[in-house]
Amino acid sequence: MLRSLALLATAVAVRFVVRSGRRRRRHARVEHLLTTLEHAEELAGVGFWEMDVRSGALKWSEGLHAIYGTDPASGAPDRVAFFEMVHPDDRRAMRDVFRRLSASETVVDITFRIFRRGELRWLQARAERKVDRRLGTDHFLGVTRDITEEHRKTEEIESHAHELEEEVRRRTAQLDATNRELEAFSYSVSHDLRTPLRSIDGFSQALLEDYGDKFDADGRDYLQRVRAATQRMGRLIDDLLALSRVSRSEMQARPVDLSALAQQALQELREQQPERQVECVVAPGLTATGDPTLLGMVLHNLLGNAWKYTSRHSTARVEFGAREENGQREFFVRDDGAGFDPAHAGKLFAVFQRLHRVDEFEGTGVGLATVARIVHRHGGDVRAEGAVERGATFYFTLPGERAR
Repeated sequence: MLRSLALLATAVAVRFVVRSGRRRRRHARVEHLLTTLEHAEELAGVGFWEMDVRSGALKWSEGLHAIYGTDPASGAPDRVAFFEMVHPDDRRAMRDVFRRLSASETVVDITFRIFRRGELRWLQARAERKVDRRLGTDHFLGVTRDITEEHRKTEEIESHAHELEEEVRRRTAQLDATNRELEAFSYSVSHDLRTPLRSIDGFSQALLEDYGDKFDADGRDYLQRVRAATQRMGRLIDDLLALSRVSRSEMQARPVDLSALAQQALQELREQQPERQVECVVAPGLTATGDPTLLGMVLHNLLGNAWKYTSRHSTARVEFGAREENGQREFFVRDDGAGFDPAHAGKLFAVFQRLHRVDEFEGTGVGLATVARIVHRHGGDVRAEGAVERGATFYFTLPGERAR
């Protein structure tokens, strides 16, 4: 009997020791988890809170005390003290959060302000209601983080954006004023300069027609030169005005059939000089996105140049096509005419820069500058390749036109 009692006592003692050991291990795990949570709070800059819906008892983590600037030893504040810390303008929104939490188990987010030791801070919180009917618990759970620095940076960015918008508006107003001045200048150039040019040309023609027999050959040649110079000046004014309009006109971007524009330009050139023997080749189906009028000017200028600089050849070939270059579709106009010295290729697209004399090929030196300005306005690029008496090829790209 005594032996049985001793064995029973031993079993009870062993079970107590085992249970005590398990409790210690569970307690140690809980302590470890709490310590880990505190470290995570510190690293993430967040704080956690919990409120018992029935009793109103509130618990704050140390991280949340740090965010609000309160002493953990004093415990979590009551509802009145908490709302005193919230900015007056945000208290209604905070009360609405608690009403929404009380109504359902939904997740609620809020950004609000507090006063921490007199300093205004911006906080962001997320809360939800957790009801465990098995355990009979009903709690509000939430996490809060301090976003004051983020908010300040956002305000700085918004302030800079506002300043930039104001600067853009100011520059736009200046640009509008400049454009109006250019419009007035263009009208002045068109009217005030063309009128005397027309008079010079007209009276020179009258002299030749009415008094031509009273001049010797040199005199008539001088008058013809005066007329040619005034007519060239008129064309130069027209080209400069066109270049000015290219820079100021509003672009209307839409799909453009470049092949059709090229065919139209070449047909007009054939009608002007039907006696020329020119093989015209246009690749079909070439399209792009851009301003139809401006892109039409590009093709008219490039094809017009190709037509002009092949005029001294009995037969010629002018081609419009496209090719792939570094994954980009590159359009080109190619001819087998006079060409140019590649050493001077960089001058081609500057205003008034000509690589041939006027008595060789007429022109004002503005056409290729117009081409470059239009292509650049579309966000593309333009370049040229050529050799003397071996023709020239002008390439241009337009954004969004990938190789196919």
